[in-house]
Amino acid sequence: TLLGQAGFSAEESMSAIRATATLATGTMSGFQETVDLLSTTIRAWGLNAIEASRVADVMANAMNKSKLDIDKLRTAFNYAGASSAEAGLSLEQTAASMMVLADHGLRASTIGTGLRRVLAEMQQPGKDLAEILENNGIALENLRPNVVGFEKAMQLLTRVLWDNEKQAVDMAKAYKIFELRGAQAAAILIK
Repeated sequence: TLLGQAGFSAEESMSAIRATATLATGTMSGFQETVDLLSTTIRAWGLNAIEASRVADVMANAMNKSKLDIDKLRTAFNYAGASSAEAGLSLEQTAASMMVLADHGLRASTIGTGLRRVLAEMQQPGKDLAEILENNGIALENLRPNVVGFEKAMQLLTRVLWDNEKQAVDMAKAYKIFELRGAQAAAILIK
């Protein structure tokens, strides 16, 4: 019934139940929390319920190879899942970004809101970022992950935020562009 409450049809529930149970058991997590994570993710990326096994594998990998657990993933994906999908990131790229942020000590809510803030600014640059891009000869659309891909967009963002003289991220610039929640996430992701 939890899958049904998450908006899955009976047929979709049957497709997703094995992956959900396997992930919950393998991570010693509650079934309800696991349903929430998988259903949020499946819906955010517009996947079919039959892809629940792939989603569960990505989540299991994220938990096994980082500081993330089911609750942290749920929180982070609730904040940034839909934004990541809309920005053109794959599920795997989103999970990998969250893993990096978690391993650098960010809390789950900061991972989600920080990643969402970075992606929002990359998709629709504000005045400060637009000016910096123009000064660096970078077209606005070249920073959009859904146009050029996440890796290339991050390379361009690195070019904008990296201080070659100090060999570090220019945090003043990062805070000016991404504000409090996004600056730390941007700095970590471009390293």
